[in-house]
Amino acid sequence: MLYRTMLIGLISVGLIGCKPALNPGTWEQGRVEAKLKEKLKLVEVSLLPHADGGYTGSGKTKQGETYTLRVKQNAELKKLSWEFSSDRGDVGEEVFEIVKVE
Repeated sequence: MLYRTMLIGLISVGLIGCKPALNPGTWEQGRVEAKLKEKLKLVEVSLLPHADGGYTGSGKTKQGETYTLRVKQNAELKKLSWEFSSDRGDVGEEVFEIVKVE
């Protein structure tokens, strides 16, 4: 009986330890929106998800400047990148490395 209990416990610990991380190298929509708000100093962000794990949408600054956003995620390289353009002529591209996958 003791052997059986120990065996079941060992198998349970092994299975839990083998569980893959949720979306390794990618972030869900809310977290991506929060990062864009932080990096681009936006007060509003609205994104639509794509099948490839990326997003497109728009954002707005406190001063009323509107941004068009295109976000890509690369799970293998653990990178989040985005392209942006604003109605006032601001354009650019940034890459953020997802160092710690939670």
